Amino acid sequence: MRFMLQTLIRYLGGTSVVLIVVFSPVWFIVGILTLLAYNANLPSISVDSVSITVININSNTQLTANLEVNFVVKNNNIYNNNSYDNVNIIAYQIAMINNLRPIDTLILPPFEQQGEYYQTVQVRLDNVSVEVDKCDCHINGRQGTMHLFFEWMTSVRMKEGKWLKPISDMNVVCEILEVVFPWNQTQRFDFRQQNNACQVGGGWRILGGCISGVYWIVMCGMVVAFFLWPLLCS
Repeated sequence: MRFMLQTLIRYLGGTSVVLIVVFSPVWFIVGILTLLAYNANLPSISVDSVSITVININSNTQLTANLEVNFVVKNNNIYNNNSYDNVNIIAYQIAMINNLRPIDTLILPPFEQQGEYYQTVQVRLDNVSVEVDKCDCHINGRQGTMHLFFEWMTSVRMKEGKWLKPISDMNVVCEILEVVFPWNQTQRFDFRQQNNACQVGGGWRILGGCISGVYWIVMCGMVVAFFLWPLLCS
């Protein structure tokens, strides 16, 4: 092994090896500090509005309705764009016994978002069957109360450059505590002024793709050469 390293040094030339030995620890430390210092942020998501249109009254406790939900997605990375894979959204209804009952599933196509940019994502659920927790009769007609719950499952990729694209699996939970709506008209509920932020979870995987393997192999090789240099010259 020592003979092979000495042969490599003679082939590359003393000057080249000295430059590698001198600068390899510096670049290795700079790379580590860059990865530790740069903290990619997951997006912030909140519910902006919900619209409910009753299509059919099946019974005193069950309706067929169209739901339209507007989510606001904010990219919290100022200088980097976010790219979202297929977004799988599951809509649930919270029953009075605190059980989640799925009412519909929707897959949104991939989309991209610029740095520090707000984007509205609209979700339409047509002809879904919902149960009314409580039915009240008023002068203007009947009103129903129900509780909604939305879950996102997707992957988000932060575009830093041609090769370096950190990626994170993202799970989002949005809970709307209570919606009271009339049975005879479309009702829109504005949550913009309320604290209706969703819970966003995930974790970035830095240095994805083939560039990560090349980077670490080169850096580790330079560090090994740095520590073996005194032995080879003795």
